[in-house]
Amino acid sequence: MEQRASPRFRLNQAIRLSVDGDDADEYLSAEIFDLSLEGVGILSDSPVPILSPMFLMFGFPEEEPPLGLVRCEGYAARSEAVGDRYLIGVRFTSMDSDSTLALHDCLDSLG
Repeated sequence: MEQRASPRFRLNQAIRLSVDGDDADEYLSAEIFDLSLEGVGILSDSPVPILSPMFLMFGFPEEEPPLGLVRCEGYAARSEAVGDRYLIGVRFTSMDSDSTLALHDCLDSLG
């Protein structure tokens, strides 16, 4: 049985990401499937090679009061086809303090 370091919460939220760590050029749009302090599960129309570095950006505008924007770096820990889409498991590697606070606030509101 798989043991997780922190609980995951199901979520249906838009996310923007760039692959190979190039946050200035091309973003892919996708949806968050689940979220934790350690990483995020993403559903995408495009596959991402395992271990690819990524830059991610997502927010929580529906929350009251609105929570901050999360900007972080990570890597694709898994990528597998699910029907006609791809489930990409991203492990966070770097996040500034404002993003960390926004992520904690979101997870607190879900838990």
